[in-house]
Amino acid sequence: MKKTAYILKWDIYHSEDPGYDAFCVAKEKYLSLSVHLSLFANDDWRHKSGFLPPKILYFQSNFDMIPQYDYPYTDLYTPIISKRMLKVLLEISSFDYSAIPVTMIDFTYLEKPFDEEGNLKSDVPVNNDYVAIYLLNHLDIIDFDNSSFEKGFLDVLFFSNLVIKEPELGLPSVFKLKDYQVPLFVSSEAKEALERNGIKGCVFEPVEVTPYEG
Repeated sequence: MKKTAYILKWDIYHSEDPGYDAFCVAKEKYLSLSVHLSLFANDDWRHKSGFLPPKILYFQSNFDMIPQYDYPYTDLYTPIISKRMLKVLLEISSFDYSAIPVTMIDFTYLEKPFDEEGNLKSDVPVNNDYVAIYLLNHLDIIDFDNSSFEKGFLDVLFFSNLVIKEPELGLPSVFKLKDYQVPLFVSSEAKEALERNGIKGCVFEPVEVTPYEG
């Protein structure tokens, strides 16, 4: 029986003005955050590098738009999801992850949002309904025999047809692949749950799954 998982992509055309929903208020230590967390972050790498993620991330966003979308498109490659979306995913299955709190700042606030000590000013309008997530385990389940791909610079893989192998215990609700730079995948059960719960901002690109045969 044919099985399917999905690359979880951003719906960048959900408004009449395609583009980012939120922009990271980047302090210097955050500039390479997306590379650290999305492309190379696994337990072994983190231990070797000594990289410590920030305690909180700040974004400027349109408050007429951002509350409507659970998977906003931002200028960080690191996935930002609503707490509601995270709850739905965890109800399908558990998965190993870490979350960084996210504070969205209303972009209509025109003054500097931080005081001289670097603290957020008390009069700044904020939304704290989002988190940045990074997955701690990257699954080594690419079916190279049935996939079509090329190797690019630094052996980065480019797939024209990606096929993955079903693990013995099945796919978790959300996962990331080892040696592949796509941020997130979801199982078919997770896709159905996200759609059923009205989670917005997601586009699902199907990926063939080779069933587990024992």
